[in-house]
Amino acid sequence: MAVKWITAARGIRYREHESRLRGRRPDRCWCLRYKRKGKVYNEADGCM
Repeated sequence: MAVKWITAARGIRYREHESRLRGRRPDRCWCLRYKRKGKVYNEADGCM
């Protein structure tokens, strides 16, 4: 199954976990995307 990413701001996106909850809301896994010297980087910032 494909992962659905939601864009929070330019270069910042997250996905919601299907079963893991944080209180009543689903857990979110954040990812930062940026370009440096022509190369694109994706960094996971953890789940909150």
